[in-house]
Amino acid sequence: MKAFYQKYLFWLKSPYAWAPLALLIYLLFADRYNIIRLIQLEAENRNLMKEISTAEKKIKINQQKYYELQSDSTLLEKYARENLLMKKSNEDIFIIEE
Repeated sequence: MKAFYQKYLFWLKSPYAWAPLALLIYLLFADRYNIIRLIQLEAENRNLMKEISTAEKKIKINQQKYYELQSDSTLLEKYARENLLMKKSNEDIFIIEE
């Protein structure tokens, strides 16, 4: 053990070696933006980027549906009948739930 200490850890006797070690420990664990907080922020950032990409995909799908409904009146009527339960004045609607 003494040989290991003399070979590798001899520099721990110097006070100049303790200052950088103390600074490193402070930056890794006690600082406002410590390593644990940075890892948490990175994970949150990845999750938010996934949410953004899924929201953008939904927006594209909804825009495509909107343009289709604007261009074709039969699709608009079909959508109104199926989703909004609209009917013509001489019709009756029966809702069947499974």
